[in-house]
Amino acid sequence: MKKILVGALAILVLGTFAFAQNQGIGGNNPCNCPIGDNGYGMMGGMDKHYFKKGKMHDNGYNQQNITPTVNTVEEAKAKVQEVINTSFKGYKIVNAEEFNTPKGFKAYNVTTTDAGGNQFQFHVNQFGNVKGPWINIQAK
Repeated sequence: MKKILVGALAILVLGTFAFAQNQGIGGNNPCNCPIGDNGYGMMGGMDKHYFKKGKMHDNGYNQQNITPTVNTVEEAKAKVQEVINTSFKGYKIVNAEEFNTPKGFKAYNVTTTDAGGNQFQFHVNQFGNVKGPWINIQAK
């Protein structure tokens, strides 16, 4: 019995090391994430030259080069109106407001009403992605 327990423990420890090195689940980058290239770390990409090579900026992490497509409240209203016209017949835009996210990006909350007078809120980020509708709890 003791040999079986020692053997199982050895397999468990060796298996843990194999997965920790990211070799046991299909190679160095099993999810095809942009990070991995034969190094150590969560996805196999943080070798000793990781930050010197500028990898954090080569793989889309440098968001300074991305230009926003929605810059005003009117543009956010237009994006929500497109969604309303295609998917939410009878909704009308009541108001819209700009706010800054915790990371400092501009975003917009657009409040709408349906035919029954219920208020819903859409969220538009700086890239024009519309999310929602959510029930506007503040209106009740």
